[in-house]
Amino acid sequence: MLGLIIVGVVMGLNQGAERNDSGQITSAGDLSAFDVKVGDCFDLPDPNGEVTDLSGVPCTDPHDAEVYATFDIDGQDFPGTDKVIAEAERGCSRRFKDFVGLPYRRSELELQYLYPTSDSWDTQDDREVVCAVTEPDGKKTTVETLQDAKR
Repeated sequence: MLGLIIVGVVMGLNQGAERNDSGQITSAGDLSAFDVKVGDCFDLPDPNGEVTDLSGVPCTDPHDAEVYATFDIDGQDFPGTDKVIAEAERGCSRRFKDFVGLPYRRSELELQYLYPTSDSWDTQDDREVVCAVTEPDGKKTTVETLQDAKR
């Protein structure tokens, strides 16, 4: 089952999560949804609303999700929420195998994604989809990365 996370309109500043010189999160804290990078780990937000900040977590600590890919949606005009969701699902599913080592449909792992809303598209020039892998049934992972997990 694909989970959906909506990226909100307000662009916040990184207020808490600290990074080392190589860009890895070393101290848990708030992380702007617009500052998420491949390799970041985070805890999933409430799925019933727009997301502006995430709880960034060092990948060495138990966490809900790990970012494995990002990509931009092309276009000048917002194509509509349904089309954005379909493109996010398609794009994240295609990139899943390169990270996990199995196609999404054959994996026990799940994916989540952040995607632009019409407001963030227009006011923040937001086109980015953020793909994250999660354990099944909302369990936290205790491994540092799910890269090449092949499960």
